[in-house]
Amino acid sequence: MPRETSEPEITEPRLGAADTAWWRMDEPTNPMVITGVLTLGTRVGYDVVEARIRERLLPLAPFRSRLREPALGIGRPRWEPDPDFRLDRHLTRAHLAAPAGDAELQAFVSQSMSERLDPRHPLWQLHLVDFGDGSALVARIHHCIADGMALIQLLLTLDDTPGNEGPAGLSWSRAPTAAAASSPAGPPAWERPAGIRAAGWVGASLARLVAARPDPATALSGALGMRKGAAWCEPFPLDALRDAARATGSTLNDVLAATIGGALARYLAETGRGVPRRGLRAVGPVNLRPPDDASLLGNRFGLVFLTLPMGETDAAGRLAHVRSEMQRLKRSAEAGLTYGLLRAFGPLGRPVVRLAVWFLGMKATLVFTNVPGPREPVTVCGAPLTGVMAWVPQSGRLSVGVSAVSYAGKVQIGIAADSGLVPDPAALVDCFRAALAELIESTAPASRG
Repeated sequence: MPRETSEPEITEPRLGAADTAWWRMDEPTNPMVITGVLTLGTRVGYDVVEARIRERLLPLAPFRSRLREPALGIGRPRWEPDPDFRLDRHLTRAHLAAPAGDAELQAFVSQSMSERLDPRHPLWQLHLVDFGDGSALVARIHHCIADGMALIQLLLTLDDTPGNEGPAGLSWSRAPTAAAASSPAGPPAWERPAGIRAAGWVGASLARLVAARPDPATALSGALGMRKGAAWCEPFPLDALRDAARATGSTLNDVLAATIGGALARYLAETGRGVPRRGLRAVGPVNLRPPDDASLLGNRFGLVFLTLPMGETDAAGRLAHVRSEMQRLKRSAEAGLTYGLLRAFGPLGRPVVRLAVWFLGMKATLVFTNVPGPREPVTVCGAPLTGVMAWVPQSGRLSVGVSAVSYAGKVQIGIAADSGLVPDPAALVDCFRAALAELIESTAPASRG
């Protein structure tokens, strides 16, 4: 194929400071690549997807550019046009032989997750997969280009909604603006301390993070391998989760997190591999984008470390524990602090970033993300969108990623895990279903009351 001749206009050639940290976290056993899956109810033609990619993604510089490291690996890498860019290297088509279904698609996604992106070319890949009577778009994009929430929104710019006919919104990474003061990272700006009190507020969060004990060793921790596995459940109605949340004065996120805690305890017990008496921590991203920031590229989020109870045998007790932990995190400066650390460490070089990742990573076992999708059904390239799933990578020693993605009144739970430590991620999905049924049942009397 001849090389594509047009080149992107790069208006801000250097990678953002936080984005640089995600670029330098990349490991052979844990590529820093976000994976997203859009399942479609009917078949979609390759030429239709290709035209949509050319119209909406290729005008964005990172989709036609590669990264060049600075001398000695210190500082922020620079974007440069790929002199050998070809769209067919990044957009491919696959066909899963009949009677392929979700299991075969999950196997395809698992295989894709295990492959690293070629740093000599733009850091993204999209597979159009035909299976059953429909298709799926399996997208992989390096974390240095966008975060998980941004990837979902970026993929959804491929839909048929009027107004999406041009390129997706683009803004290169930058420090959060003043509008981010009311983000979920903590209390609203008018409730936050100022001056010396602000320094104490941040200092207390830093001290708590540094002093936190490493997570206990379980069957979910250990040496990572190169192979990854993915599985997800059928969508289930959000109303049941909302009812459980309202009945207990919790949030939807509290209910999901408590259910994950119950699922992990159930999984470890059923596999006979030992349930730790104290909790396991989940690393969760907190969006720091200002409400008026419509850009779809770059990483603007902090991280919090949520303790999921393992010793609680009662679902209502787990939910109460998680609700209390969530309230504490909302009052802390942890999300803004970790975002600041990423910005500070990223340009200092790969060894510094990996040391920081190792230190923070030993304090957790998994990653948990909750991403809202469209509230109403949409079509993509003329086909009805039937499901949305995405996973962020598990940096450092973390072996498990749990994602919740909502769409059109339903939510799907997906597991991405190291195949050596979690050989059957579908079993963990089954444990989530059982833990959710238990939690809903435990809150039903309060809901009826």
